[in-house]
Order: sequence, then C-alpha cells, then structure tokens
Amino acid sequence: MAITLHEEIVAILKETGEKLRTKDIADKVNQRKNYLKKDGSEVTPFQIHGRTKNYPDLFFREGNYVGLIEWQKENADKITAKKSVTLDVEISEILNINGEELTTKVIADTINTREIYKNPDGSKVTPGQIFTTVKSFSKIFDVNGDVVRLAKWDDEGDDVSELRDHTELLKQELSDFNSKIETNKININLKSVSVANFKAYANLQELKLKPITLLFGPNSSGKSSLIHSILYLNNAFTTKILDTHFMTISGDSVDLGGFKQLLNKRDPNQRLKFAIEIDSNETKLKSEFPFINKIKVLLEISQPQKEKKEKKIIRVENEIDYFDEVSTGEFIPVGNPFVEKYEIQLNDEPLLSMSANANLMGPMFAIFRIDYLNKKTPFLKELISALLLTHSTKTNIDDDDWLVIDECMDKLVVDLYASPNNFIPKGIKLAKREQNQIESSQVIQPISKSSLAVDFFNALNLFLPFRLNDLFEEIYDNVERQFSTMVYLGPVRSYPPRHLPFSSNNDPNWKAGGGEAWEKLRDIRITRDKVNGWLSGDKNKKMNSKYRLEVRKYADTNGNDFISQLHEAAKELDFDLSKLSTWYSEEEVVEKISKKINEPDAVEGINDLVLFDVDKKIVVSHRDVGFGISQVIPVLVNLYGNKNKIIMIEQPEIHLHPALQAELGDVVIESALGENKNVLILENHSEHMMLRILRRIRESSEGELPPGIPSIKPEDVNVIYVNMTPKGAELVSIPITEDGDFAIKWPQGFFTERAEELF
Repeated sequence: MAITLHEEIVAILKETGEKLRTKDIADKVNQRKNYLKKDGSEVTPFQIHGRTKNYPDLFFREGNYVGLIEWQKENADKITAKKSVTLDVEISEILNINGEELTTKVIADTINTREIYKNPDGSKVTPGQIFTTVKSFSKIFDVNGDVVRLAKWDDEGDDVSELRDHTELLKQELSDFNSKIETNKININLKSVSVANFKAYANLQELKLKPITLLFGPNSSGKSSLIHSILYLNNAFTTKILDTHFMTISGDSVDLGGFKQLLNKRDPNQRLKFAIEIDSNETKLKSEFPFINKIKVLLEISQPQKEKKEKKIIRVENEIDYFDEVSTGEFIPVGNPFVEKYEIQLNDEPLLSMSANANLMGPMFAIFRIDYLNKKTPFLKELISALLLTHSTKTNIDDDDWLVIDECMDKLVVDLYASPNNFIPKGIKLAKREQNQIESSQVIQPISKSSLAVDFFNALNLFLPFRLNDLFEEIYDNVERQFSTMVYLGPVRSYPPRHLPFSSNNDPNWKAGGGEAWEKLRDIRITRDKVNGWLSGDKNKKMNSKYRLEVRKYADTNGNDFISQLHEAAKELDFDLSKLSTWYSEEEVVEKISKKINEPDAVEGINDLVLFDVDKKIVVSHRDVGFGISQVIPVLVNLYGNKNKIIMIEQPEIHLHPALQAELGDVVIESALGENKNVLILENHSEHMMLRILRRIRESSEGELPPGIPSIKPEDVNVIYVNMTPKGAELVSIPITEDGDFAIKWPQGFFTERAEELF
C-alpha cells in the first residue's frame, strides 16, 4: 500500500526522535523515496509546512520546526487521555466556564484544544458531534440552530429531580477530574537566572525572580539583553540550537545575530556562562532528600575557533616567492557552539562538574566526562550509604569504610559519561558495564561475600550510575519544564488583521507581536469580560473608553451585506470570486457558500471579534481605534489570560496615559498574586506603575488594601536597576520596606527628574 506524505513525516520524526526543520524533513522524504509525488517532482519544505498544518492532531509547529504532538504530552495530558470524561460532561464544563451560549464550532475547537475528551479513534471532535450529543441530552442543553447553551429549569415538572441528579453528577465528575489536573499543573519554581559574557554582561549577574520582577535603567543599559539571555535559554531547550538568530518564542521581533554577536565585546575566546536555580520543593528529589532546598545548574557555552592566518612573502629567490603564514589576531569558527562545561550544585555546594571536548561533527556528538565529583556532599553520602547498606554485606558504614568507598568511587568516576543530546546532559551512563549479563537474583541479594573493596565496588558499579542518572533526568526535566512555561510579548505590538479568522496563529511573530491576544479575546469570554471592564471602567480608575469588545457572526447569511462580506473576505485571502464564474453564477456561489456556512461542521472563523462603539452604536474594526488601545490590549490579555506562566513583557506601559500606567500596576499585582499565579518579568520605564505597587505594599501592611486587590509584601517584588559600568552591565536590587518605600537611593539619580521638575 502506498504511504501518504503525513505518514512518512511521522516515520521520519520517530526515527530521529527530535524536531526537524521543514527543509530537513523534505530532504529526508526525497532521499528515502518511500513517498513519491504523482508528477515525479521533489517534495518541498512548503509542502511539509502545509501538510503538517493540516494534521494538528499529529504535529506541532514552532517556526520552521516540526515535531510530534505525542512528544508534548506532560503528566496532566496522560491523565486526560486515560480519564473517561464523556463528551456531554466536557460540553457542560466548557459552557459553565464561558458562562454564555456558544456555537458548536467553538465548542468543538475548545474541546480539541483542551484535549480532556478525545474520540476513541483519536480523531478530532467535530461540530456535528457536538450537535448530535446536545440533542441527545435535551434536558441539559438548549439548541438554537448551531448555538448551544445550558438548559434552565424551575421546581416544577416530573423530570426536575432526574435532571438535577444528572447535573450534580456532572459537577462532581468535573470537580474530581479538575482536582487531578490541578495536581499535575506546572508550578513555577524557577528562582534565578544568572548570565555572564552575554552582550553587555561581562561578569556573572544574578536575576532573582519574584512574582513581580521590574527592570529599570537608562536606555542601552542592558535591560533588553537580560531578557534576550532568558529567551536564548528557552530557545536552547526548545530547539537545541545554540548559534541563534531568530527564536521560536519571539519570532522576528528579536534577532540575536548568531553566537559571535552574543559574546561580550565579541571576543571569540569567551564562553557564554549561565546559572539556573530552581526551588527543590516541586521536585521528586525533595521527597527523598528533604534537606535539599536549592538546585542549581551552571553551564558554559563556547564555539570551536581557529586563528585566521595570512600569507606573507618572506623572501624571493630566482623570481620565486616564498611565503609563510603569519598571525592575524582574527579568529574564525570551525564548528557549532556547544555546552563545554556543566555543573550541578545542591544547596550552593558543588556536587559534580563535567566538560566536553569540541567535536567538528556537531555538539550532538560531544561526550561529557566528569572532572570533579564531591564525595563529601550530604546528598552523595546519604545516597551511597543507602545503596551499600541495601546491596552489600555491610550493616553500617563507618569512617574506615569511607576510605574504601573513596577509592572505589575514584575508579568508577572515570567510566561515567554523558551525551548532550538534549542541549545539556539529561542522563549519565557507565562505560564498559555489561548490564545485560547481570542476573535478577544479583539485583535482589547481597552481591558479594568477598573482600570489602570488591563488595563496595560491585554495589556502586551496579547501582550508583542508575541513581545518578535519575538525578540528571530529574534536574533536566524540571529546568526544561520551567522554560517551557515562558511567554514573551515584544515592545511594539502589531495590529491584527481586520478579520481574525484569517490569522496565522502558529507563527511566533503572531504571538510575540500580540496577535494571539486578539484570538484569545474572541475565544475566551472570561478574559474578554476582564479586558472590557478595563476598557470601559470608571474614568478615574480605568480607560473609560467608548468601546466594548464583542463576538459576532463574521458572515451572516441572512444579512443584507452578506455578498459584500464575501467579496471583502476573498480580497483578504487574495482570491477573486469572479474566477468561479466559469462554473457558477454569482447567485449560485452565494447559495453554495451560505449552505456551507450553515452546516453544523462549518468552516473555521464564523465568529469574529469586533469593537462596538457604545456612543455611536456601530461596529468598528480594532484597526480603527487609537494606537494606545492596540498596545495595551495584548498586555492585558497576557496578564489576565495566562496561568502559572513566566511572562516577559517589554514596555507594557508604552503609549499609556500616566494614570493608566498606575492602574496597570493593579493588573500586574492581580496576575502575579491572584489566582493566576504568574511570574512576571517586566522591562519598563514607568514610575507610575512602580509607585502604585509601592502604595499597595504599604496598604497591605497597614490593612487598608482596597477590595479585590491581592495582598502584596516587599518580598513579592524585585525592583532591579540595570546599571552600565566600565566593567559591563550590573544588576542592582533596590530593597523595599513594608511602608512601601525604597530602602536605598536610586543609583545615579534615576527618577530624579520628577523631583527636579517639582522643586
């Protein structure tokens, strides 16, 4: 049987085990020749892009990279795939969450996005399925055309008791299920990121993350570079690429320029240095070793270099020039950047450090060897003691035993190695170990009755690599998980298209530029209501604009302007409807499109987001309102619409009136310390936002906080002043008192302009 293109793509991705560029996939398809086009031509990257886009249940796309959806499954996803949540339960939950009637198309899209309910055959839920299901539960759902809402009832009628029982059962099932999902959500335990030799940062600077982290400083002081360093790490975990220009999280809005451009003073002999600290409380390691509070990984990234030589004539004999190569002082790269050094620290004490040699075949082929293993750490001593007491003939470990253990460890360490096929080592292995020859009885019983040294060595040789491998995997998975929660919004947000149905929501530029925010406003009522409250709120507290966001039918087949809407939509899609006149009259075209739109399984994008002018009672496009509104709405959506995320926003206050900048401070507090529990990194210049946060700290300590504002303490905020010095950028943390004041003066008189103007 002939293989299809998407089946061949799946096979290629499973063989490589990692994301690939569309170009690389196309090359492999053409080389393997398992799939052949009918016209004999080669498969192009554009075809790979289109085919993977058509199968969102199989593939995810990040920029030009494609991977398998199954790789993205976390623990919560595994639970949702196995939990027997019925379709009617899921529909009921979605309607409850949104609090309004929804079309069958929106419900189906939401179900497929949530992935809590899945069809037994793995196919996507369709609007037709939704229609059939809600019709089968007429006591629970009301249906009007393709619009569904929860049924209402009173105390009269014979079926009330049955209906209530069923509804209560739904609520209980959903409550039980959501509690399980809640236990598997990603909690933010990234505590700090340190960076050195990255752009303006020469010496190691530590950014300690609090629920609210504010970056201030003069222009070109290094604020954006600090955010870019975090984006770089995010991209390294996502793509495993270290010679980075554009990143999957930020698209074209950030161009790092390649590895050489990242180095401080562009010195090719430098190494990028990073340190990543996580809180151990959310790790399995904490349950086994309660004394471990902090986990830190340090890494150094370099690129193999060679000096560029220049030929110089040293003498001429018999009209023959004799040359010699002389030094130019210029270095050129001869391989890809790779992680050269890797270190793990527990409670600020080094546990082990590893290094890898450059491999011209690429960083994936480099091998890490252990340079140093701290055998005196409480973690390693407890781990070794437990192993030996379980798997040797000893019943207790004394000081003399540790001398023998040290010798055994020295012999064992030289054979331990790791491969950086996940950017940093994810596991560790023991060379020369013939683990397949180990009998199961040896794993359970004491290994040897012979000399103590042999006994210890055999036990450590067999079990310690496994336990160290567990440590590596646990640390890698936790660090990677933290970086996977990151969201980035650039400093200048772009206008979305007039009609959101035709957006490119998988494009990183769409997300980093704020376009995705408008989609969320269309699809998520809770977020839309909160943003509307901000747009039309009291003039002393909110924007007090005349606009309200609404979701309406993009194409109403019964409307008088339906034909003009079709032509407008075709124009946006760069398609001339008159091309269909060869086969159909205009009336027939309209009839066929109307019929398709009104089908239960209608085309995507029937619902459109519009701005309603409350004063003039007319609908206007979001492209027709003020620039300030277009800039702040993506900020509000990211703050209101994300949960348990690390959100980085550059200049959230841009083009906002000073009073509104202060009000935005309350939204920041709510996003970080309210139910959303986000970690915010905000690069801004707004004294007004900061003053509002200081005021809320003072009101919290004095018990005078206004209703609806979460309590905030000084330790919830880290105000960072980025200071450029002759030695490079430095991070200065400005402490805050419980009175809402700064404990020290701002460096170099920052924010003194206000005082100068006043006095």
